[in-house]
Amino acid sequence: MRGAAWSAAWRPFLHRLNARSLRLALRRPRLSLEAKALLGLTVIVAAAHVFAGLALSWAVDARIDGLMRSDASLAARRLAERVAMAGDAGSAAELERALGDWRVQFVAATDERGQLTGRAVRSERAWEAMGSGQGAAVAPLTEARALRERRELLGLAQRAPVWGEGSRKPVGYVTVCWLDPTLLDARQRAMTTLGLAVLASTAIAAPAVALWMRRITRPLRRIVRAAESLAEGRRPGAIGEHGPPEISALARSFNAMAQRLSDALEALRAANRGLEEAVQSRTAQLRRANELLQVESAEKSEFVRLIGHDLLAPLRNIEGMVESILKRTGDDLPAEVAERLERVRANTELEQSMLADVLELSRIGVAPELPELVDTRDVVDEVARAFEHDLREAGVTLVAIDPMPSLLIERARLRHVLQNLIDNAIKYMGESPVRRITVSATTGALGASITVADTGPGIPEEEHERVFQLFRRASTAPEHVRGRGVGLASVKAMVERWAGSLTLISRPGEGCRFVFTAPPDRVASQGGRGQAA
Repeated sequence: MRGAAWSAAWRPFLHRLNARSLRLALRRPRLSLEAKALLGLTVIVAAAHVFAGLALSWAVDARIDGLMRSDASLAARRLAERVAMAGDAGSAAELERALGDWRVQFVAATDERGQLTGRAVRSERAWEAMGSGQGAAVAPLTEARALRERRELLGLAQRAPVWGEGSRKPVGYVTVCWLDPTLLDARQRAMTTLGLAVLASTAIAAPAVALWMRRITRPLRRIVRAAESLAEGRRPGAIGEHGPPEISALARSFNAMAQRLSDALEALRAANRGLEEAVQSRTAQLRRANELLQVESAEKSEFVRLIGHDLLAPLRNIEGMVESILKRTGDDLPAEVAERLERVRANTELEQSMLADVLELSRIGVAPELPELVDTRDVVDEVARAFEHDLREAGVTLVAIDPMPSLLIERARLRHVLQNLIDNAIKYMGESPVRRITVSATTGALGASITVADTGPGIPEEEHERVFQLFRRASTAPEHVRGRGVGLASVKAMVERWAGSLTLISRPGEGCRFVFTAPPDRVASQGGRGQAA
């Protein structure tokens, strides 16, 4: 359970105690502490016995090898003495008699050059392993040679010299292959006994270790259950603080921490309840205020509409009456009177235009929006045709740079925005030597941006915000150009109605760049038909 307002002091620990994480961890196929201890002890005992068995095996093998080498050497010397005493005539009989000892696998006699002169064989496998099965000379031996076939010991071959009477050099050699199966059987029994001892000791130790570990980990399991309860937002009961010193110290620390966390959770719940009540109360207040604001806005719009209608009617009457006087008696009136009447008519026209703009501005946020798919380039071309005469009279070139996007927007409102911006650029171009208006667009992840740039006198940076206010004009506007200060305010209101923005980038002498945007959900596609002026 993770709350957004957890105390920073407890958040790391509570994150580790997250109930979901604990449940997922418990579902994983992990060994318990008892199982790990039992497995570890089994591995340790088995490894100790294996190493002990290997050491014992090496010691037994060394002892058996020493005994067999000693017996083989003794048997070879005795056979050499008997062969020397029997001479050439009785050597064969001595060889056969040597096989009377069941531990002798074969015997062989050679002359001083190593050529085989006789043999007696009990084990053909041992004789073939010796390499003399075809009657070749017996390989010279200086010490006992182990004869094996696929790691199986077939015997130890030991050679001894045969000395002739009064001779200083051997007259021949005898070779005895010796194998004592009783020693090998004893070794096998010892290794079997060792293996059984390993199994027996492990079987006896495993239950004892399991019981011991269960007793040690019982407090830990209680701590785990208490931690799960704490992570799920429940206050756990106190854990017994008995057992080994380390476990009892852990239990004391956990009890103290659980108490502090439980108190903090209760305080947090109380604070959350208070916050929820405050939010609900504030939400209700905001809802009522919003409803009142909507009612007031509707009443204001209706009031503006009625006032505008009531003001327009007398202004039209004044204008009509002045025009009637001028038509009927204009030639008979003094010049000063006629001039003043003309000024009255012009001012009434201006006031009617201003009231019309104010009424249009008041309807922007009230009338429902009816968006449609509009090609921006088509609207730019439409506005260019409408201002064709004004552009030619002012000597201004209008350039539209493709590509331009298609927008999901009201066509009349987009035309109103472009018309106001281009009209202002024409009227306030001033005496600039380069007289050009450029309309361009860019699209991206944030939506579309459409720029209307001119080469006019520009606007000081400190006046950028003021020009968007109602009935405000820039200080760089030519005196002879009459303006009502409503156009940019209405443009800004319309752009913000479709969740866009309107910004001005300008410095004196560098012209103006008005950039209005449309959000991504208003951008349908991007087209292009080249560049047109």
